[in-house]
Amino acid sequence: SEAGLLRERVKIADISPEGMRKMIEDLDDVMTSANFEKTSGRVLQVGFIAVMLVPMLLTMVGSLGEWLSRPAMDIAMVDLQGTHAVITGGCGAMGLELAVMLAESGAEVVLGCHGDVTKQPSELDAERKLMNHGLLRGQDDDMSGRRDRSHPDHGWVEVWPVEMGSFESVREFAGRVGAEWPTLELLVHSAATKDGCTVTQDGHELATQVNYLSPWLLTELLLPKLRSSQSRVIYTTCDAALQQADYLPWPLCRTSPETLPRVDLDGLSQSQVGENGEVVGKCTQSLQYANAKLALVLHASELNRRMYADLEAVGSSVAYAVNPGAMATDFGKRDTTVPSVKARFMQYFPPAWILRKIWSATFAQVGTAMLRTPKFGASAHYHIATAE
Repeated sequence: SEAGLLRERVKIADISPEGMRKMIEDLDDVMTSANFEKTSGRVLQVGFIAVMLVPMLLTMVGSLGEWLSRPAMDIAMVDLQGTHAVITGGCGAMGLELAVMLAESGAEVVLGCHGDVTKQPSELDAERKLMNHGLLRGQDDDMSGRRDRSHPDHGWVEVWPVEMGSFESVREFAGRVGAEWPTLELLVHSAATKDGCTVTQDGHELATQVNYLSPWLLTELLLPKLRSSQSRVIYTTCDAALQQADYLPWPLCRTSPETLPRVDLDGLSQSQVGENGEVVGKCTQSLQYANAKLALVLHASELNRRMYADLEAVGSSVAYAVNPGAMATDFGKRDTTVPSVKARFMQYFPPAWILRKIWSATFAQVGTAMLRTPKFGASAHYHIATAE
């Protein structure tokens, strides 16, 4: 270093011993400070990279380990003739797969799809797929959608509109189910939305109403039908709702307290509406979604407690909360996760930006390939609905 060269020159210079000693001491101080700054810079660089890479690598290793140890979803098909089933969110990939599985087992299935009186594209697409399977109700005489005569033990599926963001629509849907069947053996709540922080016509936050309040209302309205038979109620929850605090210490931790799900009792009440229909105050879409899905888990537990309180009237009715895991669907791939304070702070540093680009181009693509199929999620629900 330059300080070291000056130190050597001082030793051979024509300077008094006292002056030489003083200059050497000063140069030694400069060299010590320079070495400290250099070492500190390296430590900060390594620490910065570690804070970015270690959580990413641990997440990748954990996901890979879960994928490698994931058991195959082998289920036994059972005879469901005489079984009546309702599936909300039925026009989604998993709901439609489940409807086909139930109908092929002999069940009569009503699919509740997002929409109103006018059929939406998702409804028409679901009906086309059901026609291809020969399971769409009312198509027996239509050459374009003939029922599969080679399987007379198959049931049928019918698509009905229901808007989970409207209590009135939910009540109309429940009334129609009650008029259709004397009993109801299976109710599956798979309808969900990751949109939120807007207020519905009923005055509630959108994600809270669609993901929790409307499923609660529909179950309550159909409870007399459920109580009259050996029935099951299945709520679909998710990884976001079951997320817990990270075991890694700060600053490596991948979660923060403000982004963890919780049962928000205040969020169940009506919300104040802004000028553009948004919720007044702090509101995060992903957190509202996770909170509502967590509330479903607690609701299933409480529903069981109340059902078992009167076994003679209920028979063997029981409620479950099922987490099928992230699936390779448009809904499953949509990420509304709120970045932590650390992530928001570090995203402005060039190394962090570069690492994120590398992650998106490599490991994120691998993660997408490891997502479960809709068939896998439907099979999980089918097992819970039919297992003894």
